[in-house]
Amino acid sequence: AKKLTQQKGFTLLETLVAVFILTLALTGPIYIASLAIRGSVESRDNISAYHLAEEAIEVIRNKRDYLSLQSNISSANWLTSITGGVSCMNPPGVANSVACYMTRDSAGVYTFTQCSGACAPLLFNPNGSILYGETGLIGAVESKFTREIYLQTSSQDNGSGNNPLREVDVVVTIKWTDRGRQKQFVLKERLHNQQYYRYYTQ
Repeated sequence: AKKLTQQKGFTLLETLVAVFILTLALTGPIYIASLAIRGSVESRDNISAYHLAEEAIEVIRNKRDYLSLQSNISSANWLTSITGGVSCMNPPGVANSVACYMTRDSAGVYTFTQCSGACAPLLFNPNGSILYGETGLIGAVESKFTREIYLQTSSQDNGSGNNPLREVDVVVTIKWTDRGRQKQFVLKERLHNQQYYRYYTQ
């Protein structure tokens, strides 16, 4: 008669313990990887928001300098000359708050328009020469970012009476939604009413 040999294997409990240990070993690296991906997305959004805000300030400053050098800007209407006659005054929480948004066409011309209620999202096209904000893009979709532009004046320098407006704070607010949370980035810079042409005509 043949003698039967006893064969040992894993019990159900041992298998469950092994699976539990393996799950614990994988959870840490997966969680760290997800945090890294989330952090990189947040960093990308913050960098994009900064550049979108800086672009608006650079365009306004450039328009101010160009008009000042051409003597096509006066003490009375220098702000509306910069924005093409559009009023973009005072951020939220300040009286008479009116936001503007800025777009660019394919020829590189920037246009300011008052927002009707909430500002429209910037158009996005990864295949175009301009990623955000260009009008007339084929295949463009609405991005997650909105850009609000305000020109904030102080009560001491409001351009009233014989006191022409000498300076203004350019306030650009970029807003977006990330995983259901509202986020925003605000960039502010003071802009002076420079009359550059006076230095070259004397």
